[in-house]
Amino acid sequence: MRSALIRLIIVLGVVVYSSLAIADAPNLVNYQGILTDDDGIPLNGTHDLAFRIYADSSQSAVTLWSERHAGVMIEDGLFNVILGSVVFLPDTLFANSERWMGITVDSDLEMYPRMRITSVPWALRALVADSAITTTAGSDGDWTISGNDIYSAVSGHVGVGTSSPLTDLHVEQSDIDFPEGALFNDVVVVEDYDAGLGLYSDPGGSYGSVLTLGEIDEGVLANKWSLYRTTGTSPLLRFAFGTNANYSSNDVIMTMRSNGYVGVGTGFPDRLFEVYNVVDNAYVRFTSGNYLGSILELKNATAGAAALGKIQFLDSSDDIEASIVYYSNPSLLDPGMYFYTNAAMRMMINRDTGYVGIGDVFPDEMLDVAGTVKAEVLKLTSGADVAEPFDVKGTDAIEAGMVVAIDSESPGKLKICDDPYDRRVAGIVSGAGGLKPGMLMGQEGSAADGEYPVALTGRVYCWADASNGPITPGDLLTTSNTPGHAMRVTDYERAQGAIIGKAMSSLDEDRGLVLVLVTLQ
Repeated sequence: MRSALIRLIIVLGVVVYSSLAIADAPNLVNYQGILTDDDGIPLNGTHDLAFRIYADSSQSAVTLWSERHAGVMIEDGLFNVILGSVVFLPDTLFANSERWMGITVDSDLEMYPRMRITSVPWALRALVADSAITTTAGSDGDWTISGNDIYSAVSGHVGVGTSSPLTDLHVEQSDIDFPEGALFNDVVVVEDYDAGLGLYSDPGGSYGSVLTLGEIDEGVLANKWSLYRTTGTSPLLRFAFGTNANYSSNDVIMTMRSNGYVGVGTGFPDRLFEVYNVVDNAYVRFTSGNYLGSILELKNATAGAAALGKIQFLDSSDDIEASIVYYSNPSLLDPGMYFYTNAAMRMMINRDTGYVGIGDVFPDEMLDVAGTVKAEVLKLTSGADVAEPFDVKGTDAIEAGMVVAIDSESPGKLKICDDPYDRRVAGIVSGAGGLKPGMLMGQEGSAADGEYPVALTGRVYCWADASNGPITPGDLLTTSNTPGHAMRVTDYERAQGAIIGKAMSSLDEDRGLVLVLVTLQ
């Protein structure tokens, strides 16, 4: 007779629990052993093996289960069979704590002594709780079963991966020396070097995964905050708030799309950041505690970009009615801020000069208006006279404050006046004594254009000659034979039509500047 097995390995499927039900355990036992002959030499080749399970080890014990495996391949004594693959192996076979295995090789007698079966096969029994076999409710002292429900019958904490749980449910994947002082109203804790909590839904679902924070008032849902992911190929992440138990029916407070778009007050933002308020104005406020206040930045990360930023004003059809653009690349436009309405440029502020153009893309003055200006009051604080631009003959000698007259040989142009009581007198070149023109009127490229501003009215400093008598405030002034100089009127009849204006300061002798109120007459 061949010797008894000297090694026995038994493996049984482990009962696995999910959050909803107990998975089926396989009614199979992986049985492995080594066979030798009487001299201890391992067997080889194919042999028939029979297995029987008894209630006890006695020769008279009743056979509870048996099956035969024909042609089992044995190499160096090692064999492996799956018990239950020929004859069903019921879990009730292990209802008793004592079971014995008998093995027969080919036509030999059953090997003796029989081998006692130890704990692993009893895992089959875990498929059904013993207490649930005879009654619909039961308890093992820690857990209570009630129909399809199971709950803890004792108070305390539950630990998974830890023997010292700190909360009602403490899941520890890795010990990170979690301090109890870090807890405040925590019911569930997941402890790991990279802790995570996964909520997964199916694309065919109706509502998707959700995390809800709600409040119950006297047994009634008062309201709930919900963070949920919608289902489908283009999922949304939404924050919702309301009193409806169905979180997807509550008002959407904020939404994130899978392309990175974020919306406040909208369930489907069309821009990287969109604020929507269908009832009231969509206010956006930036509050700062810094003395420089809040800052809104528009940045273009592309070097040499044509524009750094744009603000657009859209109607309900998303058509642009107005916009503000800051261009920075001079190859396209002069750098500066541009204001548009109905796709037309209305105003521009030049970055380098600060010049403002209204209707003019290329302003060449502090304020350059291409059109008519209407104002109830126009207050000018940088000058004191009204002037027009003229071209003046003999510009080598011309200077601010000189008296000029109409040049009869060059229509539309002036010359330095050098005749006394000249009725062709036109005005005084503005700018002397630090007094600039308050208003300069003209039309570029026409006969009303020129190089020198000539004061036609207002206050202006004028070169004067006192050789015809000292000049005192209130004296009428006219032209003189000193080029570009005024003098006091002494011949009032001859001065008619040649009066420049009235002196507002004195000149006792020689030549000098006199403040004049220009009133040509």
